Amino acid sequence: MIFKKNNKIISWIFALIFIAIAASFISSYREPTDNFYMAEVSNPVVTAADAVKQSGTSAAPVAENKPLQNQIIQEPTDKLATEDLIKIAFVAGDGKYDTFVQKGATVYDAMAKLASSTSFSFNAKYYSGLGYFIDAINGVKNANGNYWTLYVNGKYATVGASAYILSENDSVEWKYTNKTD
Repeated sequence: MIFKKNNKIISWIFALIFIAIAASFISSYREPTDNFYMAEVSNPVVTAADAVKQSGTSAAPVAENKPLQNQIIQEPTDKLATEDLIKIAFVAGDGKYDTFVQKGATVYDAMAKLASSTSFSFNAKYYSGLGYFIDAINGVKNANGNYWTLYVNGKYATVGASAYILSENDSVEWKYTNKTD
């Protein structure tokens, strides 16, 4: 009789363990999600002085920069804050941006930063185990065999935007290319 009770208890314990594992698996599974980044900016030029205002850091007064057409410049002004920053050049279609990102940042991180502080926008879908897939930049969507393709320092990137870790003075370019040719 005791053996049957112990057997029943063990069966219940295994059932609970199985349910816990199944619940854990289900809760960790993530469907692809859409992430749309778009910043509405009345003046898309971000000067060093604006960057200081946005970051909340204090620094000596900074002269206003005259921007080039279709170019956005962001400069760090706090010497302590710049120790962990790297400079990158970013091109997407006709838009050109120079910005600073944290060491260890990915192309995706830089895109999110630009989208939050400039007129740059993009749409991305997250795929579990793969990362983000960029399916639109500045309103231009992947369609009819045309896709946004990532190049870093003039070379086709062999990993995606959320996996490519940027280095100092990297040049990032998104080209809208036809992949059916």
